[in-house]
Amino acid sequence: MKDSRPKSKAAEMRQRRKTGKQRQAWMRWGLLALGVIALGAAFFWPRVSAKPLSPERLAADPEIGPASAPVTIIEYSDFG
Repeated sequence: MKDSRPKSKAAEMRQRRKTGKQRQAWMRWGLLALGVIALGAAFFWPRVSAKPLSPERLAADPEIGPASAPVTIIEYSDFG
């Protein structure tokens, strides 16, 4: 049976360095793949868009202040 251990300390160190570099390469590729998947999911995931309200619906809401105000604040709450 062949002994799989390196013969010398130098050979052992070379083997450890080689496996460490291989591990780093796999780690880089894995992180790159995860980043691509995360960016793809963030970019292509469907987003909910707000639907504009009709003028009739906006006219039925209570309001305070002049209609020509530069800012309109609409407050919604649900305690149900």
